Amino acid sequence: MIQKNKKKRLLLRKKNLAVLLIIFCTFFTAAGQFFQKIGVRDAVFDIRSLVLNFNLILGISFYGLGFILLFLALKYGELSRVYPLISLSLIWVALLSRTFLSESVSTINWIGIIVIVSGVAILTKDVRK
Repeated sequence: MIQKNKKKRLLLRKKNLAVLLIIFCTFFTAAGQFFQKIGVRDAVFDIRSLVLNFNLILGISFYGLGFILLFLALKYGELSRVYPLISLSLIWVALLSRTFLSESVSTINWIGIIVIVSGVAILTKDVRK
């Protein structure tokens, strides 16, 4: 009985770790997309300019870190429950775009984000006892 409880607690810790990792993944991928957007805004598309473009390199680095966090989350969590959480990056991208890039995010966009996040909540709900 004690061994069974230990296994359940360990499994729960791994699931919680997977969720935490995927949330950080969404932060880093959103930041990566944000800095990539800033980097290409005034970019000249030659090799030297791209290699020296700090914002572009920072964006690619953040995106890469998010990708690594995704791999780790998939290692500890179930694909069908972890992967839908990636759509949370839509929220961060919309907030970053509106706040720092002065991009408009329409009401219908926000409604769409709410519908997607609601769907993710349903998909990731653990109904097994």
